[in-house]
Amino acid sequence: MEQSSQAGEDRAPEASAVAAPDSGPDPLWWQHPNPLGRGAALGGMAGIAAPLLAGFSLTLVGVIAQSPTSFRWPGADLAVLVIPIALLVACVQFGFRARSYLYSAADVAAWRPDCNVQFPDVLKRDQIDEFECWQVWEKRAGRAYNLAICVLAVGVALVVAPPANGQEAAWRWLASAFAFTAGAAEALWILGGRILSI
Repeated sequence: MEQSSQAGEDRAPEASAVAAPDSGPDPLWWQHPNPLGRGAALGGMAGIAAPLLAGFSLTLVGVIAQSPTSFRWPGADLAVLVIPIALLVACVQFGFRARSYLYSAADVAAWRPDCNVQFPDVLKRDQIDEFECWQVWEKRAGRAYNLAICVLAVGVALVVAPPANGQEAAWRWLASAFAFTAGAAEALWILGGRILSI
């Protein structure tokens, strides 16, 4: 009986070594977004909001090009609206690039359960490097999106300005002023967040 018990004790480390790959990488050194929901927020920004706003801006450009006499400054409207379209498309591209570098410890445990046991140093180094790449592209996507929102507000303000001899000019000027104010508020909010994060 004693020999059997001793044999069981000898086999215990082997069993734990076999089960170790399923536990995944050590969470103590795993790099992660801060706050934790930042990765999902990037997906919503670059994968949903930016394409929708780019489509809206492109549609507005088409309307202005087909009926320039309905707008006070059609040329300026087109010139300004092209900027957020380009920025929003860039945001989508940057977001796709960033997403390719972000993965969780559970992803590694599911896809390559052998890495944590056989190549722990390589896994740690690669994850740190790729998380830094994610941070770079995530920041670029955020900056492109924020700038696009500010410029889009200016573009909308120019679009809703009343044409010469237009009807309800006072209401349209009020709408234009509100759009400019919204863009300025967005810019202040972005700058305020940057100052607070320093």
